[in-house]
Amino acid sequence: MTASFADGSQVEADYLVACDGAGSAIRQRTVGDDKLYLGLNSINCESQLDVDHPFLAGGYFIMLGNRGTSLFCYRQPGGVYWSYVVHARSEAETTAEPRQALLQRVRKETAGWHELATRIVTASVPDTLGVRGYYDKQPLAHVHDRRVWMIGDAAHPMSPF
Repeated sequence: MTASFADGSQVEADYLVACDGAGSAIRQRTVGDDKLYLGLNSINCESQLDVDHPFLAGGYFIMLGNRGTSLFCYRQPGGVYWSYVVHARSEAETTAEPRQALLQRVRKETAGWHELATRIVTASVPDTLGVRGYYDKQPLAHVHDRRVWMIGDAAHPMSPF
């Protein structure tokens, strides 16, 4: 069996293991099932804030807000990564907005939250801001097709919600 990659390289193997997540290219090519949009989008960004706070003692925290929003933060080299989850009718509903408008939205919607959330969002680097939708798929009854095996979210994707 030959596996071909986006950069044009190829690898010969006896088996191919798909462990490439809910958006698995291998699952899509093998099974061809559609992703199910969950009505949630993540506005995510990096913050250049070196913070020493008990909430981050374990490496990450999550805060729950109004109308089903949430802010998930974790330490990374050079600061904190955050993801703000919002309800939306489609992924495009949020991705169509300019970065600065999205960042302003998160700042406004988290303004009354714990001071750590405000500090992290305020120290955001706009050029690192991104948006992605949350999707799910039905679990597979069979996780292999002869020499192609699917594991993890490629076989049984699960929303973190």
